[in-house]
Amino acid sequence: MCLLLESDLGEPDPEEVFTTHPLGRDAPPEQVDALLVALAGYWTRTAAQPGPAHAPHLQDRREQSRRATLNWLRTRWGWVTEGQPG
Repeated sequence: MCLLLESDLGEPDPEEVFTTHPLGRDAPPEQVDALLVALAGYWTRTAAQPGPAHAPHLQDRREQSRRATLNWLRTRWGWVTEGQPG
């Protein structure tokens, strides 16, 4: 799940990729949701912090991860609307 969030898949939906794989297909939905909620909280907290001096781009990457995680949750929970920002 984390790799799906951190990769730049482009068009494929991480939910579709995850649920078509045997491990994702058999994963308990409530546990998948729990991990995504925990990750969303983590990324929301860390995205608000500046990146370190040696990696100032890290804040942007954290924000991308936050949006990807929230978008995946929206998809799972049926909260997706066209053009909805992360």
